[in-house]
Amino acid sequence: MKRSDFLRLLLLGATTLPAFPSSAMGKSHEPAAINHPRPNFLWIIAEDTGPWLGCYGNTQVRTPHLDALAARGLRFTNAWAGGPVCSASRSSLFTGMYAPALGTDTHREERPIPPWAFFTPSLREAGYYCTNNAKTDYNISNLRADAWDANGPQAHYKDRPAEQPFFHCYSSLGQTHMARIVESRPEKRSPRRISPDAIKLPRALPNEPLLRDDRAWHLDALELMDAQVGRVLGELKASGAAEDTIVFFFSDHGGCLPNGKGYASEWGFHVPLIVYFPEKFAHLRPRNTQPGGTCEQLVSFLDFAPTLLSLAGIPTPNFLQGQAFAGARAAIQAREHLYGFRGLSGGPDGARWDVVRTVRDARYLYTRNFLPHRAPGLRQDYHARMPGQQAWEQAWRDGRCDELQSRFWQPKPVEEFYDLQADPEQTRNLIADPAQTKDIAALRARLSAWLEEIQDIGLTPNSLRSPEAFASYYDRMRAAPDLRRAILAAALRASAPDLQPEHLTEDLHSPHPVVRYWAASGLTRLAYQKPTQNLAPLLRPLLSDSEPWVRVAAAEASVALGDTDGGLASLLREIETHSPAASEACAAIETLGPRAATAGEALQKLHHKDPTNFYLRSALVTLDLMPLKKLFPSDSL
Repeated sequence: MKRSDFLRLLLLGATTLPAFPSSAMGKSHEPAAINHPRPNFLWIIAEDTGPWLGCYGNTQVRTPHLDALAARGLRFTNAWAGGPVCSASRSSLFTGMYAPALGTDTHREERPIPPWAFFTPSLREAGYYCTNNAKTDYNISNLRADAWDANGPQAHYKDRPAEQPFFHCYSSLGQTHMARIVESRPEKRSPRRISPDAIKLPRALPNEPLLRDDRAWHLDALELMDAQVGRVLGELKASGAAEDTIVFFFSDHGGCLPNGKGYASEWGFHVPLIVYFPEKFAHLRPRNTQPGGTCEQLVSFLDFAPTLLSLAGIPTPNFLQGQAFAGARAAIQAREHLYGFRGLSGGPDGARWDVVRTVRDARYLYTRNFLPHRAPGLRQDYHARMPGQQAWEQAWRDGRCDELQSRFWQPKPVEEFYDLQADPEQTRNLIADPAQTKDIAALRARLSAWLEEIQDIGLTPNSLRSPEAFASYYDRMRAAPDLRRAILAAALRASAPDLQPEHLTEDLHSPHPVVRYWAASGLTRLAYQKPTQNLAPLLRPLLSDSEPWVRVAAAEASVALGDTDGGLASLLREIETHSPAASEACAAIETLGPRAATAGEALQKLHHKDPTNFYLRSALVTLDLMPLKKLFPSDSL
């Protein structure tokens, strides 16, 4: 049905709207009969915060508007974002596809995607007025022109034609963004309501005053955000549309704690989610739920798009990778697993590349670290600005952290397995517990199956994601399924718990550089773990490989094996020539630590030429050639 026909029906006084066809984005599921007026939808999106509201049991904050919304609505206790960082997570939210399936998992590295991969055109074609105010940050370089009726600071549902149903996304709740922490020196933080002295930190964080200060400052921001939510909801009520509108409140990913936002942990993925269903749409709620209650079923951002379409009675395009949790087409069987990822994150000076994939069920969480030799806390040029994170690192460098608190700064295990019921803070890795063998095997197999089900293309370093003759990297990899599977298989081999050099031999001679990269990364891991093995002959040809990422991995492995001069010269050459793997070469030097000490003088000279380069400064700090307080010279503590 054309939009003009839809409006004509409204003007003629139609109260029950017919089912509408989906957009031409692919075959859709058969629609169910629609015999109710269509609801409006309001999404209120906060930033960078976990389920830390009063209605989630936090007695230190006052969030009356959200608490009241939860008292009338439904509070979800197991909602996960599409990723642990903004652009990749919002990409999943608004495309309805996992970011590693689209190639949009690398933070703030916008790239083209197929034009059909966005869900709002389905709503618009069905007659909805769709507006976004105002943040996008979808990690997409070619957002289609018809994604929104209006998009920007002035976009508002009030501008729609009379009686037209709307979907309004209010995405300007920036009060809780990490910028509040990184851009304010602790001594200038005012006014305050929550005292840092009252803060109790998670067990994995040391009891450092600056960590408590960051936490208290963030909780203060929750109260500012709640006040803005109150204004948005008040505006909806004043418009007369409140009882015709299903309201979603959630955060774009997990919260501002070190090892939270940006990291593949429960802290990074877990978000608050409150959904309010007006009485006339009570029948659309998830099964077996009541107003003011909780919903413990697993919910992913990937489920939001199919849920909205289900609530509106609109057929679901087949490209969507989630399932509806409410509405006429809610999945009969609730979701059994949630999936997460970590990829590239960084800023203007470069980036940190770390490949992690995670799956959890109702109780257990399993993580696969594809680059286990990289510490989670390898400095990233935004997160490292948090005063509390700097204080944590200094405490670790001073030897004031226990074993649990030190893990963030050390190489990762290949696999992690946690019982979230008994250990919600993920303090005890049970991967070697024989009592957990069956559950570990089940989630390990489920994760491997998921990587193939979504056709994950996020296992390729960003500079190697060339679309070649195709419109997007997604299109290129869909046209080369054998290559995609070869990359996935190589990454799984290189990160296998029982890795041996002979497992990598065939991949080392692959004609494709990404497969060779993963083989070289596997050798790097072995060089750190078992330097007595005769790996040098395997590494030698890789040192002159045509691909910088392969050369960097081989050079790092060579230094780990004892070839200090040759390997470090190769890494320094990548940095000096600004190769696509220059920041990875800095990461290699930092991971090598004291073994890279002889590179110090050359790094100092490079820093003198390029004093704004964060990753050069970070390498100098690691080699004890620059104090940690000089990491950010303009605003150091």
